[in-house]
Amino acid sequence: MPMRQIGIGLLVVVFAVRVAGFDVLCDPVGWLLVIGASQRIGGDDRSRSRVTSAAVTAFVVSVPLAVPALAAWVRDADPSVAWALSLPQIVLVLLLALHLGASAQAAGDVDAAAWWRWARTGAIVVALAPVIVYPTGSDELIGLTLLLSLLTMLFTVGLLLRHAPRGWAGSTGPVISAPEPPSAS
Repeated sequence: MPMRQIGIGLLVVVFAVRVAGFDVLCDPVGWLLVIGASQRIGGDDRSRSRVTSAAVTAFVVSVPLAVPALAAWVRDADPSVAWALSLPQIVLVLLLALHLGASAQAAGDVDAAAWWRWARTGAIVVALAPVIVYPTGSDELIGLTLLLSLLTMLFTVGLLLRHAPRGWAGSTGPVISAPEPPSAS
């Protein structure tokens, strides 16, 4: 199921396991998983192509950051540098939320579409919050912004795993349709 593969790829990107300064859960590997799976998710071809393009951009940005010395420099630099380098990842989450929300809506899965609107909103907030927060220089607000970014990514991964079996998601296994609303009797 492509959405599960995207979720796993994003988890590889989010979590760093460092051994001698090297991230053994190398972000480019996670992005390759996302790129491969994004081409197989259900829905509109043009929208799916945008998701794949965002994943490719995030992959390209992540490759040099796999070098431990450069990754350490980014971690030690001004937080706005890390934010700028994370924009392709945020854009991917936004485009993925828009794509999957539209796919769910078109399939009549209004509950899933509503959850994807929350993911979309989270991505927008995560993209814009640093513009407001970073100039304040407040370590607490910057930390809160980073936490919000992590929670948005984990929320998105949760939705990917939860909705993976749905037919509109491009499932290749047993398809689970949207639950029927209770009848008013």
